[in-house]
Amino acid sequence: MDKCTEYASLSILALFFMLFAVFAGCAGTSATGSAGQEVAREPEPAEESSPVPLAGVGESHYDLEEEMPEEDIVDPDELEETIEPIEADPVEVEDVAAPAAPAAYGIGYRVQIFATGERSAAEGLKIKAEGETALPVYIEYEDRYYKVRVGDFASRDEAAAARAQLSGLYPDCWIVSTTIQK
Repeated sequence: MDKCTEYASLSILALFFMLFAVFAGCAGTSATGSAGQEVAREPEPAEESSPVPLAGVGESHYDLEEEMPEEDIVDPDELEETIEPIEADPVEVEDVAAPAAPAAYGIGYRVQIFATGERSAAEGLKIKAEGETALPVYIEYEDRYYKVRVGDFASRDEAAAARAQLSGLYPDCWIVSTTIQK
């Protein structure tokens, strides 16, 4: 064997003996005397516990009168109860109607007034169109474009009448078939 292998073997052997000594010392079943002989340990006496008497069992019973200190006794006639008025809550509760049933959808027509690739431009025109007309205005995203569309028309004739009115404000508007709220 070469010196490195011998040194590694001795290190491992020394580590093994140290671990053995630590675990043997922690076992706690015996103690070692001054001469290295094992000395037997006496078992520790078990603590005897006396049973705790339970209320209502056997001869003992619980008496609330005995537990009450005498100085805490108060005459009910000496008690004075004062009730101060509380100011009304300034918050008013408003009746809220139940949410409307979801709208039914179907195929119909809208008038498209604008298409752009920029969402902010579409939202700006939507706000402007809502102020200029009494019809609902929508932004629909299709084929990478934000399309601003007006109305919910069940027939093409209704959409054509709305297009005629909107063409004064938006001359390039046209009718599209799409999903609408009925």
